[in-house]
Amino acid sequence: MRLINAKTYDLEDFSLKAIPEYAILSHTWGDDEVTYHDMSSPDRSVRQGWYKVAQTCRIAQDHQLDYVWVDTCCIDKSSSAELTEAINSMFQWYRKAYKCIVMLSDLVPSIEDEVKRALPACRWWSRGWTLQELIAPRRLNFYNASGTHVGSRESLSEAINKCTNIPSRVLGSRSALMTMSVAARMSWAAARETTRVEDMAYCLLGILGVNMPLIYGEGDRAFRRLQEEVVRRESDLTIFACEPKHGLFADSARAFRNQENFERYPNSFLDFSVTNRGLRLSGQTPLRLCRINGNPRTPPWMLVLFLGHFGDLTTSSGICLRKVGPKLFRKDPEFSMVFFQGSEIGRRRLFYATDIYVIIDWDESKNLLSKSFRTRAIHVPETDIFSLQDAIPETLWDPSDRMLLKPQPYKWSRYQMVLAMRFTAAIPDTPELVVLCDAREYPPKAVLCVSQDQCRIEDLLFRGSRREDSMPWFDLELHAPSIRELSDTIKVDTDSKSYTISVSLRQQRLEPGSPLDVVLEVVEQPQ
Repeated sequence: MRLINAKTYDLEDFSLKAIPEYAILSHTWGDDEVTYHDMSSPDRSVRQGWYKVAQTCRIAQDHQLDYVWVDTCCIDKSSSAELTEAINSMFQWYRKAYKCIVMLSDLVPSIEDEVKRALPACRWWSRGWTLQELIAPRRLNFYNASGTHVGSRESLSEAINKCTNIPSRVLGSRSALMTMSVAARMSWAAARETTRVEDMAYCLLGILGVNMPLIYGEGDRAFRRLQEEVVRRESDLTIFACEPKHGLFADSARAFRNQENFERYPNSFLDFSVTNRGLRLSGQTPLRLCRINGNPRTPPWMLVLFLGHFGDLTTSSGICLRKVGPKLFRKDPEFSMVFFQGSEIGRRRLFYATDIYVIIDWDESKNLLSKSFRTRAIHVPETDIFSLQDAIPETLWDPSDRMLLKPQPYKWSRYQMVLAMRFTAAIPDTPELVVLCDAREYPPKAVLCVSQDQCRIEDLLFRGSRREDSMPWFDLELHAPSIRELSDTIKVDTDSKSYTISVSLRQQRLEPGSPLDVVLEVVEQPQ
């Protein structure tokens, strides 16, 4: 680490094990700062930025400190390796400093009440790099344009909170910082700016607890790399609590505005990672089937991946997912975030999805993929008489489109597994109905049974581990031989009437490749 001798103004290098106590400067850059190469020039004092260097050295000596660190002149920015090391180490350097000196070059008052009124207008609060310089140090003091001490981080805590929305307990405490959700930490930078686009990512490295190489010239890609690095290190779904509608990752910290009170769920340790297929959520991912009142073009029922909550779990928020194909989802473009009161969530049906992928970057070119899984798939239209209660296999079932998707995105995929649905009928005393679809050949066929007469079938298909992938027709016929006797029509006798109920699969729309509808019809039989 390179430090300035506060007495001689000479630069001195120290190994990590031999670094003396030092003061560190936090400021906003001007047009004529003192650089690393200027420090060896006899004309260094003519630079406008020299005043800040000299004042920092004076204040350090007043506190019996012999060394200071100033970012403008303690880093050789002509060396990309040194710059990368410095930026990745900067949070630690500010944290380990004995004292941080914040020099506000646009703050004139020195009287406390006037300082508190003028403080929010200072440029220092709007810069990206100064965020970690506020949070990291153990001790931090503010000085006005003339170098007069105007207050400490503690004495100005109320004004600081109004400027930043950062909880006081986080300031100066690394452990408290890391308890905050990723979304909250991102939100603190939402209104800040940096001169270089890439620096909006690099200035957050220490706050998010990650390291990565610097690539100036990559633009917004730096912020994407930052988020990918966070995903590798933290099991915190709040990183997806951002506003872009089509993708999972944000373009900048601005997408996290208003998330300063968003918290991760306690004891939530989902295993997720970035892959070339998308975001992989390993194990069982709890999704909730929720009714969404939104755009009329969207289906009434959506799968919601809850990311976290506000306050004391009173309001939870998540993102809506649309099923693209088996185990493949995307973020719904009609919604950025959806919100639910805590009591509402428990009433939503829990839908476990195992080892799923969420496409990270969705664009129109991927619409063809979604359509290919739906071409000649099996659709369950809503009717007034028959109400769908369940459908398997869950891997293929899309509750939003009410469709059993094809297992592969081909013209037609023959499928050896049983496709099954349970219905109730709005006919008094009518038992539950089970529709079984056989897609081993095309076109697929449907048969019908009454669940109370075929309890064995219901136990085999709708309970336990087979819900996810169902079971092969061969196994079902082996365990329930009566399945071979089923047809597409059954007779149901109630206390007062008799009915004939039939099922068929029909392509009721004229468009090529349109799905096959499950059509249930009922005819009352004469007594």
